[in-house]
Amino acid sequence: VVFALFSAEEKGLVGSRELAKQMKASGENVVAMINLEMTGTPMVGKDYITYLTGYDTSNMGEIFNKENENRVVTAKLEAAAQMNLFVRSDNYAFYEVFKVPSQTLSTFDFTNFDEYHKVGDEISGVNAQHMSEVVDAVFPGIFFMVNEEGLKMNPVTNE
Repeated sequence: VVFALFSAEEKGLVGSRELAKQMKASGENVVAMINLEMTGTPMVGKDYITYLTGYDTSNMGEIFNKENENRVVTAKLEAAAQMNLFVRSDNYAFYEVFKVPSQTLSTFDFTNFDEYHKVGDEISGVNAQHMSEVVDAVFPGIFFMVNEEGLKMNPVTNE
């Protein structure tokens, strides 16, 4: 399990592309990439906690939901698919290099945070309790993926 903090996403996924390239060159066995991004503000009016970019590219969403009994952890957000967020975030570098499930969990839905990619994006806008709930919700699915062999790619779509 590797925990990485990336920079330069907005400049072409520079940090994540470099790490993926180095890991591939050193022969690392990457089975998945899970990116948590823009999780500081809860979504409004949704019956799920996060959305998963590239939802249809693997069964990752099903795993997150199956591993939680009392809540729906993730779903597909049409706005994210329309904005092509799957290829615009750090997960995509790992998808390109390793061809493994590589997706982003997020709660920014284009309606709940006005400072997206703006200089006004300050720590005061972060809801720490919500972020804690996101982590609590996704960890059972992460544990499953680390300990089981149930994660798989789906046939590639145009998403």
